[in-house]
Amino acid sequence: AEEQKAATKARKQYEELHQQLKNELESLQKQKGEIETAHGEVATKYLAVQFDKQAKEYEDTAGKWLSLRNKLYWLLIGLIGVNFVAYLLLFILDKAWDIGLPPREIFTLEYGLVKLALLAVLSYGVGFASKNYNVSSHLAAIDKHRYNVAQTLDDVLSTNPDRKTEILRQGIEAMFKHVSIGYIRREEQKDNGPIYEIVNKFLPNQES
Repeated sequence: AEEQKAATKARKQYEELHQQLKNELESLQKQKGEIETAHGEVATKYLAVQFDKQAKEYEDTAGKWLSLRNKLYWLLIGLIGVNFVAYLLLFILDKAWDIGLPPREIFTLEYGLVKLALLAVLSYGVGFASKNYNVSSHLAAIDKHRYNVAQTLDDVLSTNPDRKTEILRQGIEAMFKHVSIGYIRREEQKDNGPIYEIVNKFLPNQES
């Protein structure tokens, strides 16, 4: 009877210890999940802040290149327009009133070469500024996309802690995979400008 009583007491103590250890294990697993989720949320918040900061920096850079491109473009158009109007005005005045100043006296071959060189330089500047504007805008769009993904990932992690690994995998894949933004890729851009392209189009092909 005493041995049976001792065995019953030992079994009861074992069951209590087993239940205690089970509760502690469940508590530790829960705390581990909370820590992992909190770590993922902190990481996504940090990435969101960094991507937002970079996107704004690229937007500012793109704005500067756009402003420079517009200035060079209108300077190019103005130079072409002034020369066209001047030539047309001299032509009309010389034909109508014979002012003794035909257009060929001013618009000489040397003058044309100088103007063509100036137009080529301005055209190159327009192409160069356009390329850098596209590059900066492309990077800004990518960082905006990554910022949106990081924000969404943060919200999803806080509501679905049990699927943390799968959510992080899909979020990272969506954040860093190649996406079509709409801007010309850097390797497909040229710095030549429209004047160079026009001249090169009408010049005979020398490769043969």
